[in-house]
Amino acid sequence: MIFRRTDSTNLYTVMDLGSNSFHLLAARIDSGQVMIIDRVREPVRLASGLDPQGNFTPLILQKAYQALERISQYTRDTPNHCVRIVGTNALRVAENADRFILRASQILGHPVEIISGLEEARLTYLGVAHDISPQETARLVIDIGGSSTEVIIGINDKPIFLDSFHMGSATYTGKYFADGKITAKRIKKAVLAARLELEPKESTLRAHGWSGVIGSSGTIKAIRKCAQQLGLDHLQITVQTLDSLLDYCSEKGNSEALEFREINRERQEVFIGGLCILSALFKALHIQSMTVSEHALREGILHDLIGRRYRDDIRNQTVNDFMQRFQINRQQANLVESTARHLFNQCRDSMQLQDEEWQYLGWAARLHEIGLSIAHTGYHKHGYYIITHADMLGFSQVEQSLLAFLVRAQRKKPPFGLLDHLPQTLRHAAELLAITLRLAVILNRAHSRQQAPQIAMHYMNHSVNLNFGNGRLNEHPLTQADLQQEAEHLAAWGYSLTFA
Repeated sequence: MIFRRTDSTNLYTVMDLGSNSFHLLAARIDSGQVMIIDRVREPVRLASGLDPQGNFTPLILQKAYQALERISQYTRDTPNHCVRIVGTNALRVAENADRFILRASQILGHPVEIISGLEEARLTYLGVAHDISPQETARLVIDIGGSSTEVIIGINDKPIFLDSFHMGSATYTGKYFADGKITAKRIKKAVLAARLELEPKESTLRAHGWSGVIGSSGTIKAIRKCAQQLGLDHLQITVQTLDSLLDYCSEKGNSEALEFREINRERQEVFIGGLCILSALFKALHIQSMTVSEHALREGILHDLIGRRYRDDIRNQTVNDFMQRFQINRQQANLVESTARHLFNQCRDSMQLQDEEWQYLGWAARLHEIGLSIAHTGYHKHGYYIITHADMLGFSQVEQSLLAFLVRAQRKKPPFGLLDHLPQTLRHAAELLAITLRLAVILNRAHSRQQAPQIAMHYMNHSVNLNFGNGRLNEHPLTQADLQQEAEHLAAWGYSLTFA
């Protein structure tokens, strides 16, 4: 079906900027059901365009930008809350990824998010879970991409184990079969390399156990198609299937000689690398057979995006899990969050902030004391480190960086340099959110059980004014002293603070 933006206002568009291909999925909610209305695939092969220094070459960047220009008709006029665009491993490792992300965001009219390997695994599992029947026993899901492989164990739609390995069809083909020659010796070397990558997690994975194995994405679907063409198992991928395919490839001796009419040339060029990785997974995890799902990462992104809109946001659960894990004082967190919300609501329009930007301030308020789990001295710095380096499911790299910045900037001298870690378009909002959080923390510094007084806050042209009213500030000399010191801190940041 042709995607027509006028068909409905309830449209969603998601994109997966993968290491092999760029995929776009367009969908609509119809009577509570997700209806896929269009799919677009652009075989860019980003991972193959990295030079020895880890930079995307000018040629691959040009190819990627041209692909994005063609796709941009689907994204430009779609509201922000109905679009999500994510980048995976090739963009995680490229030295000049920032350059690509900036240009790609401009072309598409929406920000490109780089997600972690674990977040990629979570979203992949979510996509697969919506394609298969529920069951109360654990299932193993494997997804081989262009430069990473995700392995997940879950029950129904809940993952219980997630991991991402630095090996993919494009990278392994480039490393072990760069000239196109395929020999038994090279296959053995590639399979062994994959086994070594898996070795540290093999026993942990096997200890979980599972009752079924499901494969997803282009590489595994291509392996199934090629097996069917050769007259092998039509329903599942088995150990015998993989061994026969490896023998076939070795006999042909070259990727150009492979006669797989069921897959396109771009997929055939990286087929052998993915086949070796899957063979290693079967051996390492003692897998006997695998079924194949038609859903994968992009379907997971879609369901996650829809869930965010309908108040089922995994990021809320992640923040709550962190509060429990790091034994954060929930009463204090709630007080700071409530005060921050009160201040934000008064100044949102004058600060030119959007409603959705509140959520980052709210999460930062809940986690502002997370660093106390390490030490009181410098706890804002400890909190920054924890949030920067932790695996936070649901959060993109930029979102996590923004959250870490807010926690770091809650007290003491503002960390000017950390703003450089954020996209230019976010820096002004990050400053204003940080100022709001700093004031909420000061107003609740006493850790009282009572909510801070409902202070009037006004903002205009880098000037912040707090009005306590009726001389109430004189009753709180410590707060008065804190605000005086805060005025000095904010002056160094280019803002003035007055209060009475």
